[in-house]
Amino acid sequence: MLHNPFLNRSMICSVDEFFGRQRELNYVMGRIGAPTPQSVSVLGERRTGKSSFLWHIAQKQVHSRYFDEPERYVFLLVDFQGRPNLSEEEFCRFFGEQLRAGVPAAVDIPPLRNTADILTAVQNLTGAGLRLVCLFDEFESITRNAGFSAGFFGFLRSLANLYPVAYVTSSRRDLPSLCHEEQIAESPFFNIFSKLHLGSMPEAEVEDLIATPSVAAGLSLLPHTEALMRLGGRWPFFVQIACATAFDLVMETGTDEVDMSQVEYRFQAETDSHFHYFWDHFNDTERAVLASLANQQEPDATLAHETETLARDGYVQNDESGARLFSISFEHYLRQVLAKDGRSTRAGPSTASVASTADDESLRRSGSWSKRLKYTGAGLFVVSMLALLSHVFSAGEKPNDADAQLA
Repeated sequence: MLHNPFLNRSMICSVDEFFGRQRELNYVMGRIGAPTPQSVSVLGERRTGKSSFLWHIAQKQVHSRYFDEPERYVFLLVDFQGRPNLSEEEFCRFFGEQLRAGVPAAVDIPPLRNTADILTAVQNLTGAGLRLVCLFDEFESITRNAGFSAGFFGFLRSLANLYPVAYVTSSRRDLPSLCHEEQIAESPFFNIFSKLHLGSMPEAEVEDLIATPSVAAGLSLLPHTEALMRLGGRWPFFVQIACATAFDLVMETGTDEVDMSQVEYRFQAETDSHFHYFWDHFNDTERAVLASLANQQEPDATLAHETETLARDGYVQNDESGARLFSISFEHYLRQVLAKDGRSTRAGPSTASVASTADDESLRRSGSWSKRLKYTGAGLFVVSMLALLSHVFSAGEKPNDADAQLA
């Protein structure tokens, strides 16, 4: 019986179901395995697979591919999602529970109550010839937490400086920009990280993601690779949705034929909520770039930096024809939004109207709305004056006192 191998919408918890990211894996593992372990900050947008990436790194069967002595590494995976109010004491206790579950039985790890206990545990690991790799998912939950002091982050830095300890964190933005106070944002702790962006995957890796599971399940989607990539782009989460939709249709109809028009219709229905989240979190200039691309226009040259950033994050793809949106369904969604907001879907915004790409609430927050009212009022005043003077002088008269008062 045919089964759908593309149903996973959460973290990938199977080494065999994890596809791609080879360049990124080489980068992180190379730094972890350096003579002095190095720390990495993994940055990526929502649904780019950061959690799956960290889970994959933590698996023992993966370590033998990268390390000469994989048994010397202790990987600690801690997910901070859903823990916004964690205290330093609770962090230490939670850290200890995860650590005791992952170290060899010969290493004594007592319950951890504070940073002094963590220091003792790390010293015991080092004495046993082990290296500690801390994988902190959703680490912004800690940097944004007012319960964590600058001294705590200084302690984490000292561990990495004095012992074979490396950190791999995941977050949507640079960690210093996600701190709850400036003193923490300026902490030397953040200087030990190199940055790795998880964006879209290479085309060959996406093809592997489409072909390998579908062939194993008994329905090869390889002939539909191009059409599926037009929907999901090179974003693994959306490619999974497109492939799952194709499988569902075949299983419902009982035929091997894939109706891509129906796949596109269902794909749009499932992904609109994700696209809405994206659009709601873009800033004004990012919206201007995306609006231009949705209108089949090149973004203004003054927005080149924003265009490059959107390409790095996976929203825009560059090919021989130039920049374009990563998905035709994303383009369709944006054109609907622009039309609903009363903006032309045939003329992209100019540099002078970058602010118009935001909704009214965003304009009010940024002050652009009040500026527009101010300039509009000034313009009406000038037009009124010109009309009045034209009327008076066309009659061959000088403006009388009443006219002057009116002006």
